Amino acid sequence: MIKMIQNRYKSIVLFLMLIFLGVLNLQAQDLSKISGVIKEATSNKPLQSVLVSVAGKSTSTNADGVFEIDAVDLNERMVVQIPGYTTRIIHLNGKTSFNIYMVRKEFKSIDDEIITPLGAVSVRDNVITGSYITSSDVSQKTNSSLDQMLQGKFAGTQVIAGSGMPGSKSFVNLRGLSSLYGSNDPLVIIDDMIHPVHYANYSAINGFTHNPFEIVDPEDVATVSVFADGNALLGANGSTGTIYINLEQKGETSSRITFNAYSGIAFSPKRQDLLDADGFKKLFNEQINQTGLSSDEVNAMYPHLNAAENTEDYYRYNNNTNWQNEIYRIGILQKYHLFLKGGDDIATYNISTGYTNHEGVLKNTSYNRFNLRVNGKINITDKFSVMPNTKLSLSNSALMEQGYTIASNPILAAQFKSPLMAPMKFDAQGNRLETIDDIGAFNASNPTAIVENVEAENKNYHFITSVKAQYVFNSNLSVSTFVGINFNNSRDNIFIPDVGLSRIDSAYNTSRAMANEFRSTQNQNQINYKKVLGKNSMLNAKVGHRYVVNSYEYDRGADLNSSTDDFKSLGQGANNSELRTVEGENRVVKWVSYYATADYNNSGKYYLSAAFSVDGNSALNQSSRYNFYPSLSGAWRVSAEPFMADKTWLDDLKIRASFNQAGNINNFAYDYSHLYYRGRKLSTSGMLVRESIPNPDMEMEKQTSINLGADMSMLSQKLNLSLN
Repeated sequence: MIKMIQNRYKSIVLFLMLIFLGVLNLQAQDLSKISGVIKEATSNKPLQSVLVSVAGKSTSTNADGVFEIDAVDLNERMVVQIPGYTTRIIHLNGKTSFNIYMVRKEFKSIDDEIITPLGAVSVRDNVITGSYITSSDVSQKTNSSLDQMLQGKFAGTQVIAGSGMPGSKSFVNLRGLSSLYGSNDPLVIIDDMIHPVHYANYSAINGFTHNPFEIVDPEDVATVSVFADGNALLGANGSTGTIYINLEQKGETSSRITFNAYSGIAFSPKRQDLLDADGFKKLFNEQINQTGLSSDEVNAMYPHLNAAENTEDYYRYNNNTNWQNEIYRIGILQKYHLFLKGGDDIATYNISTGYTNHEGVLKNTSYNRFNLRVNGKINITDKFSVMPNTKLSLSNSALMEQGYTIASNPILAAQFKSPLMAPMKFDAQGNRLETIDDIGAFNASNPTAIVENVEAENKNYHFITSVKAQYVFNSNLSVSTFVGINFNNSRDNIFIPDVGLSRIDSAYNTSRAMANEFRSTQNQNQINYKKVLGKNSMLNAKVGHRYVVNSYEYDRGADLNSSTDDFKSLGQGANNSELRTVEGENRVVKWVSYYATADYNNSGKYYLSAAFSVDGNSALNQSSRYNFYPSLSGAWRVSAEPFMADKTWLDDLKIRASFNQAGNINNFAYDYSHLYYRGRKLSTSGMLVRESIPNPDMEMEKQTSINLGADMSMLSQKLNLSLN
């Protein structure tokens, strides 16, 4: 019994000695005092109650924005956060004194998180050539679609409107043309879903193509990131650059309902200087006099020149019409957006719906669109979660032709139509009738007849749904799988009447229709590994597999010369096979990719990233189907070095370099790498004809890019520069 008590006393003494030695060890450690002032970047005023954390210790600023905190290791990271401002993560890198400027969330900051080909990273840690915009850059703008809002937002990015019609696709290009025969459209990725836009290049309406960006309501956008360089991780789809669109996916459990409504005005373009009636008469008489015709011949050819008063020709050809005023108007834009979010610890949801109505500046043109988006996160267990995501858009456009055909383009017709004529007919007493006038002696279409009687319409249905499942084994390892479906159906219909429009070749009136359909099925599986190496280094690695099947189909038909303008549908034209045309295309492209990436970050100073992909596709012949695409990039944060510590005006300076190789799978030249057939017309029948002798040695079009660049932020992040 005594021995047992002695052993217990020994244990207690030993325990107390260990505690004492631990206290001595803590006291022996050198604690460094970190201090600084935190201010707002825009106003330069001190911020109170800002939370500052270093290695598990926390403090907050006083009324003067001053803070002090102890740190054991001057190589730790300091986290600075306050509601309404972008959280800052600052590497101490041996410094003990700081002047910190916080940026409100509605403004851009080097601490913003963006989506890159390598995943979600902060702007300050990004090593890939790119730029981004936030919701404040696209919210509550007068543009009806997101692609139009990208104009002027990114250096080197060209956004050219396909036409003046609301709802029409814009041509987006990053850093100029890179392919002679292939697509130059960048690859668009919306919430992990690969979303090609190059397929929308056909229409039954001249000058119009439907817009694949309609699936995105700009009011839902969180960030848009643009990367002009090729992307090895996307292999055969990455050479033309990438646009990542990240929509709002709030994960907080608090409930919120937000409603926005606003309106705008679109003014018609500045009128071109054209001849009035007197100027036209003078020019016309000069041209008549140069023909050498006698007065009788002139009167026989143009009887209206000397028409007597109180006749129809007199009132028909003695006007002074500004045809541009007859086709233009002020357009009204209206937008409505409703956003709901909520949930609990088990599941969160985000629901948004929007409606856009845009009257075109051309009379009888309009565009309206309905958007619906639902996403959320369901935590099945602490480790397993599912994230569903669905988007829907429905749009309807009333259009006018914008092509080079003078007969049916109201803008061109308004420039060619004589000002001597009027939109409507007159009787012999000079009374204006409610009947649209025909082309008249000058053989130019009546612009009023075009905007009043041409019926051109596009209906576009777009649906995207996906689900992502993720299992987190521990803080280092996780796996995920993603499955998505993308479906787009667009239909065009146009009827060009006879009355009031000049003849187009052999067509008195024309009916055209087209159906354009795109389908995509996608699957991506990925293993993510993250490891902290020591105190200051981080390694992120990913290995994945991607499989995509895209199908493109369009069918277009035209029918000419129905008996009257009352018959407007296909099949009601003249019973003549030569006046009917039917064409189309059906194409399926399969793409499989295996990829890997590794990113290394040392103290927020030195960055190195390497990636590669091996992928194959069905566009090329089997012998050249598989290709290897590598990339390597790195960066050095010069501003974190000790010799830059006294440069208080400099917030950040980073030098980077990258090498990328990627391919372009969207190239119709690949059709000639294998047997290629087209439908041809033989008399009244159709048949398949071999298009050419195949070239089985044709290889993938590849682009290699090397980029050197620097990113600089100064003057409390008020001035940000990027050089490439």
